[in-house]
Amino acid sequence: MTSILCSVAVVLTGAALARFGGPRLRVAGLSSLVLALALDATLPHSGAWSSDPLSLTLAIAAVVIGLSAGAFGLRQFRGEARAATITMWVVLVVGSVCWLDVARSTPAIVCSWIVTSLATVGVLTASTGSGPRQPGRRALTAAAVGDGALLLGVATAAVLHAHHLGGGGTVLLAGAGIAALARAGFGTGRSWVVSTVAAPTPVSALLHAGVVNAGAVLLLHVAGRAGLPTWFAGALLVVSVAQMVALAPQINRRFDLKGQLATSTVSQMAFMLACIALGWPVLAVTHLIGHGIYKAGRFMGAGGAITERAHRRALALGSPRPSKVLRGLGAAVIFGVGVAVSVAFGGDAEAAMPVLTVATAILWWQRTRTSMPHPVVSAVALGGLVAAYGAVVAGAAALLETSMPTASWRAPWWSVLAVVGVVAASLLRPKPQEVRPPRMTPAVAPTAAIPVEVAA
Repeated sequence: MTSILCSVAVVLTGAALARFGGPRLRVAGLSSLVLALALDATLPHSGAWSSDPLSLTLAIAAVVIGLSAGAFGLRQFRGEARAATITMWVVLVVGSVCWLDVARSTPAIVCSWIVTSLATVGVLTASTGSGPRQPGRRALTAAAVGDGALLLGVATAAVLHAHHLGGGGTVLLAGAGIAALARAGFGTGRSWVVSTVAAPTPVSALLHAGVVNAGAVLLLHVAGRAGLPTWFAGALLVVSVAQMVALAPQINRRFDLKGQLATSTVSQMAFMLACIALGWPVLAVTHLIGHGIYKAGRFMGAGGAITERAHRRALALGSPRPSKVLRGLGAAVIFGVGVAVSVAFGGDAEAAMPVLTVATAILWWQRTRTSMPHPVVSAVALGGLVAAYGAVVAGAAALLETSMPTASWRAPWWSVLAVVGVVAASLLRPKPQEVRPPRMTPAVAPTAAIPVEVAA
């Protein structure tokens, strides 16, 4: 039995346990995903599905996020009639994401992609209903557009290849691009990703296990070792930057925390695809994994966010306000760490550090505008976070070097910072000038005769 058949058998067994078993069997069904991943890593590989450092890293991240969201969901849905059905779809979502990560041939990629779309629609429908405005219906519409474009591209490429005509790779890449944008929630109208705020919190967290961010995986699969052509990379960059600029003001306008998280997720997916378009796939993959773990945790912790913020404000009330000198020194420390890490590691870390360093310094400057406990400790901790992220990017580059595109073009390291700068500049609005109303002169009563009512 090949590796993929073992994975299918184990995941289907886990789905059956989750659907028909009790709470312990549901946990066993989710844990079977770990066994499926171990089997895929150790048993002989088939030609359609096989593993490499990149696919295993993505699959491990998907399993970690899926198990966390699944365990969270078991606690939330305990005692409800829909608990077993939702858990079954959770198992299938994570299993199909893992299959997509290790897919190699075009039929395997397309099959895994479509199964992931159907499983996503299933978990959203099971948790929110099937009304016309429910996220399950919106996800189905997005899947019909994206998956349909992918299938059309594959079919057209096959026909062109059968008739010994050129252009098959271009058509296939265009279909994959549309599928990636649709899965990430791109569009001018209401995104299906944003509509998932109506879904339960565990389901929102689950989508970051490799569903909304699967567009990067698809493009890396389709592009292969040759990388993306320049025309496609340029078009992808323009669309991604336009999406970030359009969504940037909407994030702060939302009052609900889950709405802010969901809207920023689409913007973050645009940044990830922009990194791929600029020729920095390792940076995109590290952002994919880091953003997925962070956002899943934020969604699962959304219920206690109000209490946590109130606790932070209470701690800050009794603390002195940092001086401008101390604030400047803290920003200098953060910038110094970022520059040192960028010079020391180079490569992908050289592109990642400017973005993270500027963002961290801005965060530090904003947080220290009011009272803040232990500002020196906070500055050192933020500097350590910048250094740790640089080390992670450099380690990922060394680990994933053999499974990344090698022939793709690469923009200068500062191009990533330029993209973020364009988005940040779009948020700046000129201060409206105060318009004083014209000075009104008191009206003068006309000298016409005023009729006087005389009593009879």
